[in-house]
Amino acid sequence: MHLENVVIHLFNVILALIIAKKLFPKAPLWIVYLTAFIFASHPINTEAVDWISARTDLLAGFFSLLGFAFLIKKKIPYITISATSFLAGLLCKESAIGFILFAFIFVFFFYKEEFSLKQKLFFTFVFILALACYFFMRYPELRFWNIKEKAIIPNIIPKGKATAPISVTYTIGVFFKVIGFYFKKLFIPWPLNFAITKINKTFYLFFGIFVLLLIAYSLVKEKNGVSMSLTWSLCFMLVAVIVALKRLAWTPLAERYVYISSFGMALFVGYTMLKVNKLDSLRLKKAVFSAIGIYASVFVISTAYRNYIWKDNYRLYLDTVKKSPDFGPAHNELAIALLAKGRKEEAKKEFEIAAKLTKGSPMSLIAESNVLMLEQEKADPEKLLPQYDMLINKSGDNKNIKCTILRSAIKYISHVVLDKKISEKERYMLYKKEIEYFKKLAPLENKAFCCYRIGQLYLALGNKKKAVPYFKRAYELADKDAYFKKPAYKLFKKISLEIGK
Repeated sequence: MHLENVVIHLFNVILALIIAKKLFPKAPLWIVYLTAFIFASHPINTEAVDWISARTDLLAGFFSLLGFAFLIKKKIPYITISATSFLAGLLCKESAIGFILFAFIFVFFFYKEEFSLKQKLFFTFVFILALACYFFMRYPELRFWNIKEKAIIPNIIPKGKATAPISVTYTIGVFFKVIGFYFKKLFIPWPLNFAITKINKTFYLFFGIFVLLLIAYSLVKEKNGVSMSLTWSLCFMLVAVIVALKRLAWTPLAERYVYISSFGMALFVGYTMLKVNKLDSLRLKKAVFSAIGIYASVFVISTAYRNYIWKDNYRLYLDTVKKSPDFGPAHNELAIALLAKGRKEEAKKEFEIAAKLTKGSPMSLIAESNVLMLEQEKADPEKLLPQYDMLINKSGDNKNIKCTILRSAIKYISHVVLDKKISEKERYMLYKKEIEYFKKLAPLENKAFCCYRIGQLYLALGNKKKAVPYFKRAYELADKDAYFKKPAYKLFKKISLEIGK
């Protein structure tokens, strides 16, 4: 699975090389290759490449870069392919929306003399058509309209703003802070962190304002490659601003969100090197080239080490907890990694920390459920099951949390029932409790299997009359290839005949 991410990133690097060659036609080849190398080895891209779930960022990046590579060719057939690539990128992830904004600026501002009126009109038509197609296909499923759970991150989104209406002042403040933070990360990516929960809000507010003023000044003063590269980065950051503003993820700020923007940073370095290469001062050239060489070397070392961190869940979440000690979900994931290594006592402590840090949120219920899971071997069912009931009631309408807790409780009962030391009375009580849990789980997931298990449990209790309708329902709901479909039908027929006798 990880290999696919590496391959996609490799294709993106090749596209970056092709684009750099086209944008730097008279540049020495080493500058072109350095541009692609900076993009390839940027430490901030490690998260997108190493995390399988971030594949959508890589694919959106691929189609955005492919669209740009064809747009540079300027001819109408290539503009059509560019618009199609834009649509494909949008279907991979909404972050590709930044390409249409950049494309319009590129065609109507940076390269306006090189596109004819006919090409500009055709460009406008096909790109708006591509955008319309996207909304037609995806509108009902757009995450921006359907999201229900919102993350609350200190220093970025104040707790008091979690449910309050978003004001214009608040929106502008978040916009500047996020832009400032991400531009700093593009050029100075350290510290690298999987769970970014706190930033220096005052510094990044003013730094964001400074960056936007700098881009505006460069666009007005001289529309060159430097301003174009910064514009690319900015356009693709805008969706990342929406993620932070609408609190759409467990951490509204994340390194993977600027994967596509990092290409703009690489172009910036390339254009800078191109300008330096034209200087008459040999000493200044050597100084700048040496500095860039050291900078690129640090990138390589940092990326190599970050890959080492990402190869092991324990190392990754230990690093995350060190950098974000107040982030409960990271402690929960570290505990799971410790469990995989057989370090149960350490895992229990981390689960307890996670529950404490996330108190009052759905995440705390997961952490508390995990603590109960660790106590299963020692605790008595009479003490443990009421705690599971309490967590199930607390989960409310949160389907995912409730399912997780119910599965854990059912697993615990199954483990206890296998113990030959329990009495028949205890076994009877546990079977009834397991039926109760499966009935609660059935409306939430895999209803056919839940019905089948309920039927089996009623049989174990000797209640054939109640078992029959559940076996029938299991047979009716099960997929054709479900292993329990035929047994459910046979039991339904057999018990129905027995009851009929």
